[in-house]
Amino acid sequence: MSNADSTPSANATCCDPAEFRQGMRRLAAAVCVIATENDAGHRAGLTATAVCSVSATPPTLLVCVNRQNSSCEAIRDAGRFSVNALEQNDRVIAEQFAMPVSAEQKFSQGTWATLQTGAPVLQSAIVAFDCIVANTVDVGTHTIFFGQIAGLRYAEHPGTPLMYAYGEYGSFQTLTTALQLNHFMTPNWEYS
Repeated sequence: MSNADSTPSANATCCDPAEFRQGMRRLAAAVCVIATENDAGHRAGLTATAVCSVSATPPTLLVCVNRQNSSCEAIRDAGRFSVNALEQNDRVIAEQFAMPVSAEQKFSQGTWATLQTGAPVLQSAIVAFDCIVANTVDVGTHTIFFGQIAGLRYAEHPGTPLMYAYGEYGSFQTLTTALQLNHFMTPNWEYS
C-alpha cells in the first residue's frame, strides 16, 4: 500500500466534537497558566493543558488557545507569553484563570514577576517558561502559538504537579514516591 492509499482524507472524521472532547478528557495533563502582558501593561491569561515541547534547539514549545478566549488575541498582540506549570497547591489559581473574570481578578492570586520578555511569571510555578511568539498556526477553533524560550525559572524544590483528567484536578506522584509511601499496589501474579 502506498502512502497515498494510507493517508486519511482531510475531511475524514471519526467522531462528533462532543465525543472527541470526552476522549480528550481522559488524557491526564499538567495544568498550566498561560499569561501575557502588552507594552501598555494590559494583562491576560488562561488555564491550559494543551502545552507541548517542540524543539530543544532552539528551545521552543507550543500552546493551543481557543480563539474565542480573549487571551488568544492578547497573546497575539503582545507577541510574548509565559507558560507556568502549576503545583498542586496552586489549584485556586488554575480555577481563577479558567473563569471568565477580569485580568485584575485573575492576577490577584499568586505572586507575579517577570523574566526577559515582560510576560507575567508565577513565582510558585514548578517551572515557568518566558516565550516570544515565533509562529502561529490556526487549526479549527484554536490558534497554536509556538514560543521560543527567552528565559525560564524552575523551583529548586518543586512540589507535587497539578494535573487534570476526567474533568477534575488531581496530582501526580512518581512510582518511587508511591512505593516509599506504600501507596502503590502490585498485582499478585500467582495463578491457581
